[in-house]
Amino acid sequence: GEPLLFEPSTLEQFESRIYTNDDLPFSSFAYRIEAAQLFARALSIASTHEVHRDQIQNVDNLLAAWPHHLGVGKAEPVDSTGGVDHTLLQAHAVVEYTTMYLHFPRSDLAGVIAAASGIKSSLDLLPTYSRSMHGIKAVEAAKHFIDLVGLESSALKHSPLMLNGLLLSCTI
Repeated sequence: GEPLLFEPSTLEQFESRIYTNDDLPFSSFAYRIEAAQLFARALSIASTHEVHRDQIQNVDNLLAAWPHHLGVGKAEPVDSTGGVDHTLLQAHAVVEYTTMYLHFPRSDLAGVIAAASGIKSSLDLLPTYSRSMHGIKAVEAAKHFIDLVGLESSALKHSPLMLNGLLLSCTI
């Protein structure tokens, strides 16, 4: 056979990118998959009180570090011409949603917002930080999420999954 003109990156290369000096380009899909994996980790610990503080801290650290490990041109879902990379936008949105999902129930906000009455009581969940710090992290993520939604002028171009994040952002 003919030699490949383009050798696709491997999962191992993607996962070890922060430990190497290689500047391999990775697709927006790779970052969206990684964001979904972070959400899955948060989902597994978010609503249980048997979870250890270190587990919450670990997921929070991964969420905080995620933007710092994005490849060249992936820090923002908008390119220099104003075009929106919807796959990358979804990746950024999932990270912000996950941050809200992790922190809001542990914050002091969950007990005072009437719209949050269906959310598990913050008093049942172990806080990692002070409840006000969880609230600050949730509010910051909500602001970032709304900013991301605003990058696209037409709601029809957004994934229907963005609605959940938008509702949580507005609640926060």
